[in-house]
Amino acid sequence: MVGAAWSQAPGSAGMGARSRLLADTLPELRAGRSSYGHCCSPASGTGAPQGAAMRASGRFGKRIFSVRGKRNRRRWRFLPRSASLGARRSRGSPGAAELELELELELELAPPRGCAAAARPCPVRSGAELNGASGEMVPELEKATVRIKHPEHVMGIIRSIKEQGMSKLQVISDFDMTLSRFGCNGRRCPTSHNILDNSHVVSEDGKKKLKDLLHYYYPIEIDPDRTLEEKRPLMVEWWSRAHDLLSQQKILKGDIAQIVRESDVMLRDGFNELFDQLHEYDVPLFIFSAGVGDILEEIIRQANVFHPNVNVVSNYMDFDDNGVLKCFKGPLIHTYNKNNTVLQGTEYFQQLSTRTSIILLGDSMGDLTMADGVPSVENILKVGFLNDKVEEQRGKYLDAYDIVLESDETLDVVNGILRYILIET
Repeated sequence: MVGAAWSQAPGSAGMGARSRLLADTLPELRAGRSSYGHCCSPASGTGAPQGAAMRASGRFGKRIFSVRGKRNRRRWRFLPRSASLGARRSRGSPGAAELELELELELELAPPRGCAAAARPCPVRSGAELNGASGEMVPELEKATVRIKHPEHVMGIIRSIKEQGMSKLQVISDFDMTLSRFGCNGRRCPTSHNILDNSHVVSEDGKKKLKDLLHYYYPIEIDPDRTLEEKRPLMVEWWSRAHDLLSQQKILKGDIAQIVRESDVMLRDGFNELFDQLHEYDVPLFIFSAGVGDILEEIIRQANVFHPNVNVVSNYMDFDDNGVLKCFKGPLIHTYNKNNTVLQGTEYFQQLSTRTSIILLGDSMGDLTMADGVPSVENILKVGFLNDKVEEQRGKYLDAYDIVLESDETLDVVNGILRYILIET
């Protein structure tokens, strides 16, 4: 139930025009329709009562929005399944004429009549509604890129993490296309593997073979119709073949820094705030990557954010005594085996056994298992970056992640949540 209160203007007598409007409209609201305000999809942008000056307040007394004879913001969607109306006199002098009406609407999770199920289905609500319903303010959740299937649940997790405190928190994140950008100005940004593949240290023949592998296996990796069981052996095949090809290129350890400097890699906007904020509050950042550890560490180092609280588990290159790449160290980490099976022996999570609140950042279904090795998890908030084939993959991402960010090349939402959790209010 989400509470909303409409207050009559001070000084008006008895049941004024606005009060009658609500009372007369209530049966229509119960039926899910009204000539003043009706159910709508987020895409429609309709739904504000025309000509009514009103104020809506959530249960916790936080101001949500004001409308005065004009259309409400795009994401307002009241989908009433049941409603009750109660009238009570507000506090004040005995002769006060001010009357407050409280209307409670239960939000319907199924699309109502006349609600077009466009690209974004009605049950998926935005941060604007989330903030109003919960009384908690994370303004970044109002971004148009945000999709949340169960907003009350999400805000409950965020509040619980805040209540537990920063000493209980850790952040577990993927790297490629999660902390790094997926694209820029219509062009794809390279992953840590791509940086090597496209560098001057790889022969033209090697580049062609690596590109052929990419074009064959990447569509399999993101295919929403294939099961994880089908994908896993193919991902092992892809990573193994790519690592074998790279090991034939005689790559020098001393060339890594230059390779990164010459690449088009970009971290997401807001990366400085993310890394610096976690460092300032001594919150561990665990980067669990199926990329190339030597490359991604150099990316972080060159961005001047490789702080002591950052730990990385990834695929690392093994160089001989002359600094020439001879192979990759095990165990092999690919997109769909990022779990505690490859963390055995690292003791990382055991050392952080008291860090039972987790914010998990990923961009694939395989990233969802990155926290499997954490003992006694109390709270976990899963934030997913949906970068590619958005329409096809939206449903699965909304089912799997608490918050989905569609084609969002920033870390704004993550930083906003962390500000709310870490900064005392």
